[in-house]
Amino acid sequence: MKSKVIFQRYGKYQKKMYIMNLMLSLILTSILVPVIFGLVFQMNARDYRTAMDESVEKTLGNASLKSEIIAEALHTIEKSQELQSFLSASTRGEYYLYSSRLKDRLTRVSSRYLNAAFVLSITIPEKSASVITPYGTTGKESFAEEFFGDAGALAEQSEKLTARGNGASFSFERERVLHYMKYDRLQDRPYLIFLQVPLAELIDFAPAVSWNLADHQTIFAGRKNISYEQMQAIVSDGRELIESRKEVVFARWLDGLDWILTASYEKKKPDMAFFFFYFLLPFLALAALIAAVSSLITRSLYRPIKELVTETKSIVPADNEHDEIKLLKQGAAQAHQLSKDLRETLSEKERLLHYKQNRDLLFGILPPEADRKEGQLYVVAVFSLHNLASEEKCYLFKQYLQEKLESSAGVRYINTEDISCTLILEAESLEAARRFISEKLEDSPADAEVQIALSDPGFGMESIKTLYLQCSLLLQYKYLYRQQRFLSADLIPLKADENYSYPLAAENSLIQAVLRGNPESLKLFDRIISQNEKIMASAPQTQRRFVLMLTGTLHRILREFYMEIPLKYDLHELDEEWQNPEIFARIRQDISDILNFVASKEKQEDDDLAKTLLTYIEEHYHEDIMLVDLAEKINASEKYCSMLFKQSVGENFKTYLNNFRIERAKEILRAQPDAKISEVAERVGFNSANTFIRVFSKHVGLTPKAFAERE
Repeated sequence: MKSKVIFQRYGKYQKKMYIMNLMLSLILTSILVPVIFGLVFQMNARDYRTAMDESVEKTLGNASLKSEIIAEALHTIEKSQELQSFLSASTRGEYYLYSSRLKDRLTRVSSRYLNAAFVLSITIPEKSASVITPYGTTGKESFAEEFFGDAGALAEQSEKLTARGNGASFSFERERVLHYMKYDRLQDRPYLIFLQVPLAELIDFAPAVSWNLADHQTIFAGRKNISYEQMQAIVSDGRELIESRKEVVFARWLDGLDWILTASYEKKKPDMAFFFFYFLLPFLALAALIAAVSSLITRSLYRPIKELVTETKSIVPADNEHDEIKLLKQGAAQAHQLSKDLRETLSEKERLLHYKQNRDLLFGILPPEADRKEGQLYVVAVFSLHNLASEEKCYLFKQYLQEKLESSAGVRYINTEDISCTLILEAESLEAARRFISEKLEDSPADAEVQIALSDPGFGMESIKTLYLQCSLLLQYKYLYRQQRFLSADLIPLKADENYSYPLAAENSLIQAVLRGNPESLKLFDRIISQNEKIMASAPQTQRRFVLMLTGTLHRILREFYMEIPLKYDLHELDEEWQNPEIFARIRQDISDILNFVASKEKQEDDDLAKTLLTYIEEHYHEDIMLVDLAEKINASEKYCSMLFKQSVGENFKTYLNNFRIERAKEILRAQPDAKISEVAERVGFNSANTFIRVFSKHVGLTPKAFAERE
């Protein structure tokens, strides 16, 4: 019957789990809630920024448009024939006649621009002259009372402007109306022109936006939260948007009136309500939820431990407390021992399986293709222990040999019989195998009593069976050559095999290596020739068949290219000259020519692809193109496309594209110095004027506007 373990409500480890989970949860909450609060605030601030930017830009655009309309009206009046006639009137009759015509002209100009409300008036500096308005003529004192709010202000300002000279102007704001007064001369006759624009026509900002309006002298309208010098500095820098840590400032030059309009607003700040709803309240709610969830998670996590402890036989302390960790350690020690025993069993099973696979090789049973080594040469060595006096000496020698071979790579050991064992060596030559075995047996106590049969090198695992049979044949001469330590075919004359060794696997490996342009192809060819040298020397007809097989391999390689490849030696001539001592060197030269062709073909393909990429950029630089577009164009991956572009051009794609666009922009600015920067940016492929200005300034050292002025 199973022994039961009586638990308290909480064990030592369970208490620790409760505390640890609660602390981790509170730490996670302390990190997560501020992060979420920050993200939500950033999203809220970004939406607020977007809305405010759109509102300000819309108002600034409207102000620019209407200022252009008003400036055009001013220009129309100043260049009109009516004004010229009025200023050149020499008699009272002409004066009244041309005054009437000028009044009509003012009326027509005002009615022409219905989408901009403004009033234009004109007079000359003489005290006796009247002021001509769209509604008629009026005295200067009455007009000054209406325009300045002071009957004597007109004469005072007229004197100041006259002293400043032609084109002098004066602006101010009164009763939410913008007033503009300008002194100028036409045909050497002075005149004064007045403009009245309701403030609402130009300024319609949201309450959160602070604005200021200035002329060449001072700020004459707005909230004046910025100094005149600061406004001048903003305009002189050529920037329309200035952003600081606390606020965003927009600046716009109203060209026709020579006014500077700025608008600014403070960035979004978290308030107490936002802090309460998006930080404090979620923190308290999440903390309460975590306290409940932590208890459930701890119980769920502890349940398997409780079951393990219950299953562990142990003694419960007298005070009815238990230490789960101690109980689990006892169970873990038992599990560790079982695991150790299992690993030893699996290791022994794997060793036996490996031994069986090695033994199967001697009888032509090959492992799966994944475990084979293509193009490897093998030598089989059979150790004959018949000269050892006892079975114990045979056993000790085999143990000694296995210990020596434990750290050696490319060696397979097989215990074939009681008085023999076999090695399968990965060796390039018979001499290399002989030298390896001599080093391993250097301090063997039974070295002199052991004879070793060594096969010739064989190509691939499929040759191991034949090599093992060759060793068996060599051992038949062990009594005849009992003084020889190594028995090999170069020592004992065996019947020559009239067939060459050129298996299908070796041919396929050679073909694939050449098609890939692998320089190792020549080494593989040399191995095949080296393996068949003795056979070729003793059997001329075998050499002829072997040469025909090699030229047939070259024919199959050439068919894969679907084009003619120039070779130094014609394949038909090679077939006819099979007895030539240089025949194999010539075949090797043809293989080298094919490898050189593959290498040059790959380089030409890379150059053609690079030209395609550059042509694509020249045709589409004004579009929003990216590296993925170029990769799709040449049907390649982005990584390969980037590597090919950098290798062929010398710089990465983004740098080259920006340089190309900037050069096109410089050409446009030279041809069209008055072109708008935003239009130039769009024509050369930049998404925004600000990005264009930044990249242009970085590459040229000047802003686009400064570059156009300099050119």
